[in-house]
Amino acid sequence: MTAESFDLAARIERLGADERAIVETILGRIEMGRHAYGTWQVNDGRDNPEEALAEVLDALNYCAAELVRIGRAARR
Repeated sequence: MTAESFDLAARIERLGADERAIVETILGRIEMGRHAYGTWQVNDGRDNPEEALAEVLDALNYCAAELVRIGRAARR
């Protein structure tokens, strides 16, 4: 394990349980994406801010829908 990966592991270990679950979920999504699309390349030569904005809006819609579901379940 490199010093950098050890530092990252230590930082993750210091997180609270819910925060760690969020990080683990993000890592899982990155791993799934790598399997389907390959390794992330931040500077891949594309410049499509409209697509990026559309993806952000889609993500917000999914978050809002989940909040509605959670709220409805809590009222039951």
